[in-house]
Amino acid sequence: MSLPALAAYFSQCDATDDRDRLYGLRALSTDGFLLEVSYARSVEEVYLHYTQAFIDHHKSLEIICFASVYSSSFSNGYSSMSWVPDWRLEMHSLVTPLMASQGSRTHIGNMRPPLSLEYSGVPAVYSASRDREAEYSFHERTLTKKGTLLDTIDGLAGSRKFPFIQSSHQNNLRSSTKNSVGFSRPIEILRRICKTLVLDRKNRYLQYAMPDEDFFHDFIRLCSLRMEDSPDLIAQEFQEWFDWTRPLLICGHTFESIVRDTLNNDPEFISMAGPPPNQAEFIHDSFFGRLVDTIGRMSSRLMVSCDGHVGLVPQRAMKGDFLCVLFGCSVPVVLRRYDDTDSFVVIGECFVDGYMEGAGAEPGLASERTFLLT
Repeated sequence: MSLPALAAYFSQCDATDDRDRLYGLRALSTDGFLLEVSYARSVEEVYLHYTQAFIDHHKSLEIICFASVYSSSFSNGYSSMSWVPDWRLEMHSLVTPLMASQGSRTHIGNMRPPLSLEYSGVPAVYSASRDREAEYSFHERTLTKKGTLLDTIDGLAGSRKFPFIQSSHQNNLRSSTKNSVGFSRPIEILRRICKTLVLDRKNRYLQYAMPDEDFFHDFIRLCSLRMEDSPDLIAQEFQEWFDWTRPLLICGHTFESIVRDTLNNDPEFISMAGPPPNQAEFIHDSFFGRLVDTIGRMSSRLMVSCDGHVGLVPQRAMKGDFLCVLFGCSVPVVLRRYDDTDSFVVIGECFVDGYMEGAGAEPGLASERTFLLT
């Protein structure tokens, strides 16, 4: 297993010297040879040099996704190196703490049990940048990187720690028509939201695509029970998420009105009945189990972009943040402009429906640009 993965799993442990959060795991990792042991370097220098070595060796930007979780900006404002994970933060890591830890790729990896390897299906892979090679350069504490700008965050669902932020872009304030580019039937919007909430994956190891119809049926059934005001039949986690998301405007309609329109007008769901779906959070290959992982344990928030795309972003994402694809990174990232400069800080990885398999890196379709990460 890679050193970043091990550092994440052991981050809740105490360390007398924070350099040993990497040095102490070097011999256990598959890529420990990338880390030169030198106690003459400061903690920040050790973390910086290893991050640079990882990017150089793997030609991959996946390691910067750990800034979603391991960022000193949580407590001390912006880090001078927002793209370098700060392993000093003591956190209880999930089995798969990030999408970049997906089980179908090996240069980071996760601690999935042997039982998860017995599934005979075709593994699913996030490939937001397709096979585009990483184009980058280092200059002292900055990283210059090529990629594409997908969209901008417009609205954000609320959470236990962060307030609801309403959409305000004209694409989300007015209803789309059948002849407009952004037109989607209400049920299609709900399918996109369902897919987004589970990161389009069946279980927490992120190896296999979500079972579309099974998960969507559970999602719609839970929504219908909440609309019927049946709190005794719905777990608190879903009730809270639904209530945080009710007023969010997506393509001219609130989430609540989209659900109501689907339940009242779609023949498949007009007479929906039956028992509530399984809501045991330890069953991690169910819709509810995945929701608890993403919204609860990973603290992600549902967002809608200016162009009406839905996605999941880190809890500290803000309205106006940029959704980007960096070449050499398998998942999109959220970037924020640093003050009034041309540089950006890394907020973390994100899921953007429609852009997880390379649509944002197609030559000629996406506008390429250079990002200076500080």
